[in-house]
Amino acid sequence: MRVAGDSMVGAGIAHGDEIIVDRALTPRDGSVVVAVVEGELLIRRLSMHDGVTSLVAHPPNAPSVAAEVTSLDADMSVWGVVTRCLHHVM
Repeated sequence: MRVAGDSMVGAGIAHGDEIIVDRALTPRDGSVVVAVVEGELLIRRLSMHDGVTSLVAHPPNAPSVAAEVTSLDADMSVWGVVTRCLHHVM
């Protein structure tokens, strides 16, 4: 997938990069994931603490459509786990 936006630049994923997403992996706390939130694909770090599942942008103060999600329901689902990021060489 090609990345649009800079919400994960703190994690080394920048606008224009290409990511490899493995849909067979089980997402864990701390995984960088591609999530579907209200029909939109987002790349975020998955945080699971005390029964609360959150999607966190990197840096955390970057604009985020879904700052916190309490359960994986019809409005939010994890599409896959990001395993690699490819940067353009200039």
